[in-house]
Amino acid sequence: STLMRSSAASDVYKRQIQDPYITIGQLSEVLKLSERTIKNRIVLLKREGLITRIGSRTSGYWEVFNNV
Repeated sequence: STLMRSSAASDVYKRQIQDPYITIGQLSEVLKLSERTIKNRIVLLKREGLITRIGSRTSGYWEVFNNV
């Protein structure tokens, strides 16, 4: 996937595989990227069908699909 060549999107994806309960704030802190950048990468990952959010913003988790 062309998207996964983007290191930021790839890093977000890998972290979500490691910890499906990770928050945008935590991703921002760990990856040293702004929350806006993380949100943009998540939109791209969702559009590509690589992730989806299950449950609420506060108590939900990321379902990560391994079709990379």
